[in-house]
Amino acid sequence: MSTKKFIMNNKIYTRIKEIRKKIGCTQKEFADTIGISQGHLSKIERGEYIPDKPILISIAYSYRINLDWLLTGEGPMWLESPDQCERDKQDIGESIKTWIDNFLKNASQEEMHWFKVQFSKCFPEFLEWVEEKQKKEKKDVK
Repeated sequence: MSTKKFIMNNKIYTRIKEIRKKIGCTQKEFADTIGISQGHLSKIERGEYIPDKPILISIAYSYRINLDWLLTGEGPMWLESPDQCERDKQDIGESIKTWIDNFLKNASQEEMHWFKVQFSKCFPEFLEWVEEKQKKEKKDVK
């Protein structure tokens, strides 16, 4: 059986829509997360376009979806519950904040400059946050 027939017969497109609905995302939010356009996702959800392997892997990875379930409909949908995923994200976020706080307190000017440049490439809003944090710390010291 061809990949196209397999995907259409197994109604992967309906499971993709089911995932999106269960996590409460709009098509735009979901598409942005997996790296495709909203229009492309809309065609996938209607069964007009067959998602390729990178899209399926991106969905499984981004939302911790059981790839067997996504491909066949068998087994549990989630590798972990959505609540556990959210708690993990919060824990990781707190760990990162703690590490950044410690780094900022102990960094030399040269290290600070490097850090700001590197992080601002990936997270433009990060530079604003660091600068606000440093201004607040200076006020607290005075």
